Amino acid sequence: MSQERRVQNEAIFRRANERLKDRLSQLEADGRIPFVCECGNSDCLETVELTSEAYECVRAARDHYFMLAGHEDAATEKVVERHDNYIVTEKYQSAASSRTV
Repeated sequence: MSQERRVQNEAIFRRANERLKDRLSQLEADGRIPFVCECGNSDCLETVELTSEAYECVRAARDHYFMLAGHEDAATEKVVERHDNYIVTEKYQSAASSRTV
């Protein structure tokens, strides 16, 4: 898969997760929320369950993404956090600068 396509996929997943978070906040959902894995694989349909606080913590850094372990791409990102059910990656500067979201 091309780097450009990976970037597009990740941006789509991030926008979908933002809409999901906003909607569940309106419904006053508690506990863990199933978010779409933010890896760049367009075939990935996996979910990552996060609390809204954990989601906001990841989202606080523009170049950070959450995904399932093993879904990271060492060519474009490095793992900066490991949790029981997900990892957080940071995009390398060249990959982060090409982001649209």
